[in-house]
Amino acid sequence: MHGLFLFLFLLSIIVFIVGIGAIIYSVIKKRPKNKFIRAVAGSVILFVISSIGISQTTTPEQMKALEQEAAERNARRKLKQNELKNND
Repeated sequence: MHGLFLFLFLLSIIVFIVGIGAIIYSVIKKRPKNKFIRAVAGSVILFVISSIGISQTTTPEQMKALEQEAAERNARRKLKQNELKNND
């Protein structure tokens, strides 16, 4: 289920970007924009639902792995900053 929600999440972002572009194009060309507004609204709703779904289907092991990766990134960043300070 996590993969499905991730796919829907990415799809909603793509539809949102394309929909905003289509709305801008419709405004410039003075064409009807109702269907594009509906698409953007639907993508926002899908974004919210998929975000909730991703957070609910993440297992404790995955959460722990994500936290560990974040801690390692922070440690590397601090080490790099300390090296830069020592070189100055």
